[in-house]
Amino acid sequence: MARDFIVVPEALEAGGDGRPTDRPSFAYRQVLDHVARLAGAGDRVFLAPANSMGGPTTEELAAWAYLANRGPHAFAFFCPGVNLGDYRHDGSYVDTWGNAARLARVLDHRAAEFDLVVAAPHARRAAWCFRRFGYRIRKVHPVSLEMRPGRLVARHFYYRHPWLHRLYEALALIRDRWRHR
Repeated sequence: MARDFIVVPEALEAGGDGRPTDRPSFAYRQVLDHVARLAGAGDRVFLAPANSMGGPTTEELAAWAYLANRGPHAFAFFCPGVNLGDYRHDGSYVDTWGNAARLARVLDHRAAEFDLVVAAPHARRAAWCFRRFGYRIRKVHPVSLEMRPGRLVARHFYYRHPWLHRLYEALALIRDRWRHR
């Protein structure tokens, strides 16, 4: 039976000058590699829309290019603004709730069950946001992150500090539950 996956964005890589590049961060690449191993023939992978951080592209477009450059896949993958509906990014910061909301603009999320693929520290909050927004999440795949080379945009410095990343996510979950009750 075919499965539908949603990939939650995990930041852009920064160049030597600290500005965002057109490449997914080391964390996001691990999440994308993980979904590429999970998804098989007939499966669909949806890249949730996110941020540009003032760089040349958005996280989902960087993910699209990364997957496309990995060669042929047995699964189909979809990206807002590429092959999943007309989508315009307004330049505002997109948090995890916004990932769910913006994906819903171009995807009938109530018509299927999804597996959510996300970095482990972000998994609990991402699952809560997507479920709360009305997505039927069948399974969450938390991807354990290995620290790998690659710079991050300044806003995501905590990805390099696992304890701080977990603290950030716990506090953000409290904030999201308060905002979206």
